[in-house]
Amino acid sequence: MIFSEKTSRQLVLLGALLFFTGCAAGILREASPSQDPSLEELLAFYQREREAIPPLKGLMKVTITDTIEKGFWARWRSRDGAIEINGFELLGGTLFNLKMKGSELTLVSSENNFTGSREGFEQYLKAHHSEIQMEWVTLLDWIARAGLPDLSMSHQPILSKEDDQFILDFFDSDDHLTHRVLIERARLRVKQALFFNKEGLMLVRMMFDDYRPIRQAFFPFFIKIEAHPRQMEIVFKALKVLAE
Repeated sequence: MIFSEKTSRQLVLLGALLFFTGCAAGILREASPSQDPSLEELLAFYQREREAIPPLKGLMKVTITDTIEKGFWARWRSRDGAIEINGFELLGGTLFNLKMKGSELTLVSSENNFTGSREGFEQYLKAHHSEIQMEWVTLLDWIARAGLPDLSMSHQPILSKEDDQFILDFFDSDDHLTHRVLIERARLRVKQALFFNKEGLMLVRMMFDDYRPIRQAFFPFFIKIEAHPRQMEIVFKALKVLAE
């Protein structure tokens, strides 16, 4: 598959996006800082929070800062793990349409199509942008989960506690720290997610802020992603529940 120069620029922009891309729950959410949940209670709380996230659609503004600042707008849809993003320029030009569902991914740009596995798309992007080693589509999953950790993974979590925050460290089967989640202790909301390579070097920092209620869940309307030298800000201008 051969990409034109124009489409390659669109893929770089898309790659930047991807790179940087109940009652009991109510009781825990309003818990005072003096309460001290165990690891099991915290994980159970986040599982309930994730299950409470409804199907969503919205409009977001994406700003990317590298050597220069550039940006675009995108329509966002997420439902049951499936994600659809339609990127466009403010004056109306379509940049790309991206759909992810399960292990499959489809990208349609103005001149080329890609259909295949998420892993295949990751390999293509890394082959053409060797300076980036993060799994970009994984970051979109974090956004769709409202910044909540993926508890379905086999990674082993360890909880530590500080005066104003909880820290969840996740290790793989070789005892490598894969990612760290920083949690605001007062309201148990995820504030940051840090991603590491096998050498312990931090690759990406995701920051979540401006949480707003949507039905029984809270969703961050502001997401900042840092990976030197690139920085991205995603601001949801509108976000509402998709019709069932």
